[in-house]
Amino acid sequence: MFKRKMPALSIVLYICALIIALYAFLTFVDCVIYISDLNASGDFTFIGRELDLVGFFTANSLQYAVTGLIVFSLGWLVQVVTPLGQGKKSDKLKEDSAEKE
Repeated sequence: MFKRKMPALSIVLYICALIIALYAFLTFVDCVIYISDLNASGDFTFIGRELDLVGFFTANSLQYAVTGLIVFSLGWLVQVVTPLGQGKKSDKLKEDSAEKE
């Protein structure tokens, strides 16, 4: 359908964003398990400590989710900004140099 080549930098940024997003998900799950264990042991109560919970999730997993989103956005910007005929120009230059010889 579309014959446009994706820039290699975009692909690398997309893969990095995927890895960071997976890590953010794993840290979020780890935070939930840790808080559940604290609650089950009776060392932690949720009432009146909502701000501490938000701070804990923000410090441990939200920063990776935001970083993954930023890296994904950079990959998308590189893909959008790259000129359409980038591959065609290099092919034309090769043909022109071959004809001159």
